[in-house]
Amino acid sequence: MSFADQWAKPDLGDELLVALGAVAYWSGRLEERLFWLAASLLDPWYSGFDDPDERALAATRGLGFDALRQLVIRVLDVEGRDSHPELRRTLRDAETLMKERNRVVHGEWWPYEEEERPIITHRNWRSVGLSDVRVEDLRDLANKLAAVTDRVELAQSEGHPKTRGGTSGGLSQ
Repeated sequence: MSFADQWAKPDLGDELLVALGAVAYWSGRLEERLFWLAASLLDPWYSGFDDPDERALAATRGLGFDALRQLVIRVLDVEGRDSHPELRRTLRDAETLMKERNRVVHGEWWPYEEEERPIITHRNWRSVGLSDVRVEDLRDLANKLAAVTDRVELAQSEGHPKTRGGTSGGLSQ
């Protein structure tokens, strides 16, 4: 086997690929839940039982995770920078987890025989680095993404005027 063949299709192992797939799945679900939260916050008549208004959907359609997160924060800021501390904490946690997700999903995986497990190279605007990422780390990341996704979904389902008996738009404190 040539050097090029060895690196063209590295054998990362089924366990690692399944764990990486779980990270991808939960990060996609988180982004989808954040889309629905942002759209519903933009619709002051959203009841929690139907889809948000078409204008709210149009304003959020096509936005990625970071743009959706920033949009939700701006909407929360209308009620004050100290409002909704739990949701703000959830959004900070989601941001941290998505940065780690980007590192592992967009990194380049290499088999590293000396360690008997793969390593990942990653680049950002500041540096290039190597990381030792274990299957357990990926599973842990996927579980944390699942938990923060649940928190975002809960914020959407509990936080609207008609579902909580309030009269003003936005989330309850």
